[in-house]
Amino acid sequence: HEMPSWGAAANETPVTLRGVEKPVPVASIRMAFAGEDGSRDPICGLPLSHDTAEEIAHDVRGSVVLFCSPGCVETWRRRPAGDRAE
Repeated sequence: HEMPSWGAAANETPVTLRGVEKPVPVASIRMAFAGEDGSRDPICGLPLSHDTAEEIAHDVRGSVVLFCSPGCVETWRRRPAGDRAE
């Protein structure tokens, strides 16, 4: 799987699993960058910047809203417009 733009691999370690011929790489991830301007995904709360957001939308006032994933932006869009203001 591809790493989301907001994530970065912190380290990778090969792990031996019973029944698997070769060690499997296992990585932990960390935030690539915190939201420099304090922006957060309104659904999951993940700190984001314009560079790390996977999706960008606009609220009812025209303000930019950043999202970590298509799933979060779709959840936000399904909410009534009055509940979408930041």
